[in-house]
Amino acid sequence: MRHPTSHNIEWRAVMSLLEAVGDVTVRHDGKVEVKIGPEQEFLDPPAGKDVDEQMVIDLRRMLTNAGYGPA
Repeated sequence: MRHPTSHNIEWRAVMSLLEAVGDVTVRHDGKVEVKIGPEQEFLDPPAGKDVDEQMVIDLRRMLTNAGYGPA
């Protein structure tokens, strides 16, 4: 079942969630390295305060693959 992609998700809220469930490192090039279980992603912080739809999709996949998906 596909869930609609939410809008207006703030980057600070995403960072807070990621720091709670995984290891987060801000690299020298500005990218954010996130490791949750076996999953690893390199994220580009958004220019504004909200993340875009593609980042929401990528984060949903990452969290689901790491065991944080819906039951």
